[in-house]
Amino acid sequence: MSQLVATVATILAVALAGLSLMAIVAGNYFFAGTLLTFVAFAIYAREINVD
Repeated sequence: MSQLVATVATILAVALAGLSLMAIVAGNYFFAGTLLTFVAFAIYAREINVD
C-alpha cells in the first residue's frame, strides 16, 4: 500500500509542478506559489511512504 501512495504522490507532485509552471508563465504568481506548497506536501508524502 505504501508503494501505491508513493506512486500517486509522485504523479501528483509532477502534475502540480507543471500546473505551477503554467501559472507562472501566465503571470498568476499567487496561484503558482500555492501550487508549489502542495508540491512540497506531495513530496513529503512520497518520502515518508517509500520503503
